[in-house]
Amino acid sequence: MKIIYIATRLNIGGVARHVAWIAGGAHDAGHDVQVVAGRLPPGEDDMSFFVREHGIEPRYIEAIEREVSLKDLVAIWKLYLLFRRERPDVVDTHTTKAGTLGRSAGLLYR
Repeated sequence: MKIIYIATRLNIGGVARHVAWIAGGAHDAGHDVQVVAGRLPPGEDDMSFFVREHGIEPRYIEAIEREVSLKDLVAIWKLYLLFRRERPDVVDTHTTKAGTLGRSAGLLYR
C-alpha cells in the first residue's frame, strides 16, 4: 500500500514524533511511505532527523505554511499534483492546516 503522511511542519514537538512513529511503523511493515511537510520558518528547531531515523526522507512543499494565506492554493495544487504522480492508497493528515490542505487536494484528486 502507498501512504502519504502530511504535516504542516516537522518542528520540535509531538506532531513530528507522532508522524515519524506511525510512518516508520508503516514503512517497517512493508508499505511505500512518504512524509510531506512545509519548511520551517526561521527560529523553529527542525525535527526532520527523527523522520529520517525511521527510514523515511521527508519531502517538502514550500507553500505549506502555518499561517493562512494565498499560498494555501498553491499548496493544494502541489499536493494534488503529488497525488496524481504518486497515486497513494491512503493520505493521512496531521494538524488542522495539513488536514485542510490535504483533504482539499484529495477532493480534487478523487
